[in-house]
Amino acid sequence: MGNARTPLLISLLAVLTEAQSNFPTGGEISDSTENTLPVGCNYAKHEIVRTKKYDLCAVGAGLSGTVFAERTAALLGETVLVIDSRPHIGGNCFDFMDNKTGVLRNQYGSHLFHTNIERVWRYVNHPKAPPWKPWYHQKLGVVNNTLVPIPPNIMTVNRLFDQHIQSPEDMAAWLKAKQIPCPKGGCRNGEEMAKSRVGEELYKAIFETYTIKQWGKSPREMDASVLARIPVYADWDPRYFKDKWQALPQYGYTAWFEAMLKHPLIEVVLGVDFFDHQRHLERACAKIVYTGPIDSYFAAARLEKLEYRSIIFTESRHYNTPGYILPTPVVNYPGPETPYTRAVEYKHYLHRPSRHSVVVMETSSDSGEPYYPVPTQRNRDLYEKYKDLAAEAEKSGKVIFVGRLANYKYFDMDKAIDNALELFYQSAWTKLFKGGHFKSYKADIDAKMELHRSRSVPECEYHYPASSVNPSGGNSQQKNISTPFYRGEFGMELRVMVPWAYSKSRRCKIKTQGVMGTKYMYWFSDEHSIVHTPRNWLVLPEGNPFGPDKGKVSVVHRSTPPSEDAEWKPPPFKVFFDRPIVREMLAEKPLVVIQNKNGGKLHASTANYFDVDELRTILKTLVPKYTVVYKRHVTEVLKDLSDSGHPNQLREKEMIRAEFPSVVMFEDLSDGLEDPEDENLLFFGLLAVSDRFLSPQGGTAVVGSYFGGTNGILLREGWEKVKGDYSYFHLFSNASVVWSSEIAPLLAAVSQECPHPSREPPAAEDARLARLEALILLALHDSLIGSNSSLQAKPSKKSRDNSPAKSPSDDYRATKLMLSPGRSLFATLGEFEFRHYNSTWADVARTPAVSLSPTACVERLVCHIDRSYKNLHRWQHYVQLVFPCWSLFQRFPKAMWYLDIHPNIAAPIEGNKEVGKPWQSWISQLNDQFLAANIQFLDALDGGSLPPGHNHCNWIANKTVKQDDYGWADPTGDGPLHNFSYFMKQGDISALQQVVLGANFAPGPAKNDRIQLLILDRQDEMERSWLYSSVTLDRIRETLGQIVDVRLIPSFQGFSLKEQALAMHTANVIISPHGAQLTNTVFIRPCTVVLELFPRHYYYPKNGLLVMEAGGIAYDGYHFDGSPRSETSAFNASAVTQRLKLRSGPIVASSKSILRALPGLLLDVVSCRKMEATIAGGNLK
Repeated sequence: MGNARTPLLISLLAVLTEAQSNFPTGGEISDSTENTLPVGCNYAKHEIVRTKKYDLCAVGAGLSGTVFAERTAALLGETVLVIDSRPHIGGNCFDFMDNKTGVLRNQYGSHLFHTNIERVWRYVNHPKAPPWKPWYHQKLGVVNNTLVPIPPNIMTVNRLFDQHIQSPEDMAAWLKAKQIPCPKGGCRNGEEMAKSRVGEELYKAIFETYTIKQWGKSPREMDASVLARIPVYADWDPRYFKDKWQALPQYGYTAWFEAMLKHPLIEVVLGVDFFDHQRHLERACAKIVYTGPIDSYFAAARLEKLEYRSIIFTESRHYNTPGYILPTPVVNYPGPETPYTRAVEYKHYLHRPSRHSVVVMETSSDSGEPYYPVPTQRNRDLYEKYKDLAAEAEKSGKVIFVGRLANYKYFDMDKAIDNALELFYQSAWTKLFKGGHFKSYKADIDAKMELHRSRSVPECEYHYPASSVNPSGGNSQQKNISTPFYRGEFGMELRVMVPWAYSKSRRCKIKTQGVMGTKYMYWFSDEHSIVHTPRNWLVLPEGNPFGPDKGKVSVVHRSTPPSEDAEWKPPPFKVFFDRPIVREMLAEKPLVVIQNKNGGKLHASTANYFDVDELRTILKTLVPKYTVVYKRHVTEVLKDLSDSGHPNQLREKEMIRAEFPSVVMFEDLSDGLEDPEDENLLFFGLLAVSDRFLSPQGGTAVVGSYFGGTNGILLREGWEKVKGDYSYFHLFSNASVVWSSEIAPLLAAVSQECPHPSREPPAAEDARLARLEALILLALHDSLIGSNSSLQAKPSKKSRDNSPAKSPSDDYRATKLMLSPGRSLFATLGEFEFRHYNSTWADVARTPAVSLSPTACVERLVCHIDRSYKNLHRWQHYVQLVFPCWSLFQRFPKAMWYLDIHPNIAAPIEGNKEVGKPWQSWISQLNDQFLAANIQFLDALDGGSLPPGHNHCNWIANKTVKQDDYGWADPTGDGPLHNFSYFMKQGDISALQQVVLGANFAPGPAKNDRIQLLILDRQDEMERSWLYSSVTLDRIRETLGQIVDVRLIPSFQGFSLKEQALAMHTANVIISPHGAQLTNTVFIRPCTVVLELFPRHYYYPKNGLLVMEAGGIAYDGYHFDGSPRSETSAFNASAVTQRLKLRSGPIVASSKSILRALPGLLLDVVSCRKMEATIAGGNLK
């Protein structure tokens, strides 16, 4: 390691030595207060319009105020006033073009953006914001007249203390020898904390005097937490930050603020003081977001003032200096030689060219603009008093205190944005379930229902008589319906009737009836009418998928679901009712929905309900980490049979409102709903954005299992307990269902972080990979020289390769395709080609091909499959046209998606030789997943058409994936999806994997201690089965059993789509003969390596790019040396026959040849994981 670093060290040391004399001496000196500052936006005003009212007023145009203003206008559609006492927007981030030097610079000190918070990174890259450019900050410090990297690293220690440290291990040992442990009970102040981390020498050299200059206080007076944040790096990395995302706005911070605040509902007024207009604004603004100093807001309380540190900026302009004055953008001065703490040369940032330069020296001060809260015990105690005043003021709902000054807490830029986003989302998300926002959501759902009803499928047979009791909606003259009208228990309807009806709706149009509240339960029905009659105790109707009812104990009380061939398929409620924006708003404090019994035996010791004490325990656990909605409320007309108690019978709501005011009561959201049907829609919308539910036994337990995630069911009595009903409830939505008579297991279940991948320290993965790499290299050494090693176990007698000593298989060669990990080869593709049709596209009146951006079509998108394609009943050919459609749909998330497809694809024609093959059910199950993802199937040949309308966008799949006479996809296609690229972007693959795999989906590469190897054979096929797959399995276990877990799947025959996908998803290395089963490589995780085996004289590596797109680093086409590449589509009849003959032979790759290749494949896995770990840790420029 030391040798590899030597040239870099010598070069960098030379630069540093030469640069020591290049400091900001001379130049034109001025004070920053002399600058003339532009406002930064041409739409700002300078006077408040006193006749206007606003939904929100933000006091301060910095990060916190801007986030609140932009989100309020953009998401809630509310009016906003932003005011600032300064003459510009942007707060302390404000930058401008220096009119004397032409350099873009900050007015209030250098600001470097860095973050590990994904939602912050997404927010700053808002579509309307200017672009950001990567920037990795480096700074040096002048210590004892020596330039050293800051924060300290190996080079810092070597230069200051004449050490010769060469490795992180040596650096860690040096630090450990110098550290002075804290006294018993912990470090009491900043000095003790600093010495416990870096020792006496580094503390004296860098931190002691710098702290005094920065804070005006000795480290002994400072809180230990201040110096606990000291970064010290035990490596050579010179970067100041280690965050995953580090960038600067390409056109400056002010341009970013200007773009974010530019909205017709936002007014910006500059140069006005809040306290000059406070009384007026408190009347004119429904809510005030205050981001200024908290002690100024409560000045009337006559408390002492909080301490802040300010900065004096001294500027030095240097003309006709094409180079740089400083060696790095920032140079720190920790010593007493200079009064200032650092100097900044802004021309460095993004390497902006200028013939001149400006260097700004910073000196900390007790007077001036408040920049930094001073973290002493006195200030902390005093702030607690101000915090109590703020909490009391916030109870009115009229004001909220946000940001660094209002919270008397230093925030990095990303933390300030994240704090503002979180406070906004927590205070605003419920608005999306009220008033106009709820009406808009309802309109969207109703439109989706109408669009679903327009699909082109035949009508079902209507065997069951409709009820004539006060029907409303639908056809009042209707005589028959598709499934019986049922007015029994709500839970039984959800268990039996709804899945029964949905199963029918997937193949034909249905007509249904239901009592009040069922409109949205049957959202998939083509015609649903409401019958105004109360629910009653009823047995299940005849013909239901559970079978004949047995009287008192219903047939649904059982531990198993209906048989596979029964008409029973729960509809995808979560997908249909989802509100992604709300889910994003609640990402940091996910939603937990608690349902409780609305009546019945609420005081019996065994009753299935949460009592007051249990609710208190539940809420104490959940409220700190989660957003909670509590529901024990139902409109009178929607009451179920068990809803018989008095609404205040438990008296738990008074307790919740008093002790847990952040808990949202369902009735507070439903109050004011005009249509009783809307109550269930509101509830379904809430359930759809949650992954955690607590429900007592009954109908609440059923509906809580319909929305994925985890449902904890309180079960103390009932037939459900006797018969084990909840054993099949997971099938309602692939949910995790837990039931118990005690509260603790339920709380543990919903509190798990299982929906998110577990996080572990990077060091754990580093150590794991180092071990794997060492063992693999040893195995590689053995395979090259044929030695015996400790990796090899005693061979079993059956593990003998029965191929000849000089088998033709030894002539196998691998042709490797490599790609950077996790980076799609086609990720840079831009717009995609479409063809327009008229609104009634069955007429196929075409217009010329055009390019559409992803915003051009937001209503209906139809993807047409080429009907002349001959082999669409086979999975590998089917996906060539269907996967591009999937990818296309992901570009238009707001559109309704239609797949126009051949009617015989899902069920091949009887007599076809492909009937019964594994891909027949594979295709059918993939279509089921598409349906669950809200993709509608059409067939124009069968008379299907969309209703007349506008904004239909249509795309012909065969425009970009061509086919030859035989039906093979042509890799010479001229569209953006040529060369077997089935997806436009890699994120589309992840989206498909999540739909198919559900809770088993795992993003990113696996972090297992042992490599998982899958051997996939074709033993059920006449052609291309692998003669030595079993022998190879044994040999791998013998020689590499210490590091590899190997599994052989003789055939995918009988495997479901999900089982096949999961087998591929959990493997690190896959070895398989050439064949259609490798279509499943779309489900691999990043850093998976695939070795495809070919017959003699035949080489057709079409799966390579699909593997790499799915995120694997390497694909190996393993073929006989000299086998011709068989990729051309220019085949005549005899050539086709010859090709079929060549590819029909067995795979004869010997176990010896596989073992020779295997260590290299394993190293590919490790190398990729190392690269991914580096990227994830922010350690790669």
